[in-house]
Amino acid sequence: MPNQASNSAITIAIKKYREDERVRDILLAVEQLFQREEKAVDFVLSCLYDIGSVNLINNKVPITLLKPALRSIARFSRPAFRLIAVRWFHQNCPQLITDWLHSLVVFKTSDSETSSAIDIKVLENDTDLAFAVQQKQNEVTQLQQQLRQTIVLAVMIVAMFGSATLWLGYELQQVRAASSSDLTSTLERD
Repeated sequence: MPNQASNSAITIAIKKYREDERVRDILLAVEQLFQREEKAVDFVLSCLYDIGSVNLINNKVPITLLKPALRSIARFSRPAFRLIAVRWFHQNCPQLITDWLHSLVVFKTSDSETSSAIDIKVLENDTDLAFAVQQKQNEVTQLQQQLRQTIVLAVMIVAMFGSATLWLGYELQQVRAASSSDLTSTLERD
């Protein structure tokens, strides 16, 4: 009987290893696909940015007079977004897509229920449970801090591009005024 249980455990381990190997193959294929299709990734991210920025401005900005200015700032900030988004995409999306695809073909079996029961028994010890809870709380705190940093960065980028846009608009207005005054003075002389 113990021999049969160990053979069963070995068979399960071999199946799990093969499954993990195939998941790694999927991950490599997805990564290579994104590297080969860089233009498609760039196009998809640009489309998502256009849709997201317009929807964000429409939903979060109550003042209708600000919306056109913010849309123009959003258009100017697209290259900065693209640099950040492409980097994030290549770092995170292949793994996210692979995990999602894998979740579509994984079914609950008695083996997974058995392993989860073993995990629960291991965590029944109070110190292990407290440690696990503390670890999860630390992860949440870390994610909240990263979210705050991302929001600050986004506000700084929007402010930078907004001020640059306003400054360029002012300079363009000054150039147009100077050139029109030069043109009128030239016409009056003739």
